[in-house]
Amino acid sequence: MKSQWTGSDFTKWIETLDEPYRSYLRSKMTEVLALFMENPEKANLYVQQLKNSIELQKKK
Repeated sequence: MKSQWTGSDFTKWIETLDEPYRSYLRSKMTEVLALFMENPEKANLYVQQLKNSIELQKKK
């Protein structure tokens, strides 16, 4: 599990995912990148929540 994310890490991670996860996260990209500029700590928590949510969906 990644401890500190950056906007660049987030965009690279999106490209490693399969559909429909990739499209969903691309739709969130502007929001997430803006959050990284405003509050990196909060953005890290948000990205980790997205990642956990996707991992749970994949297990179903």
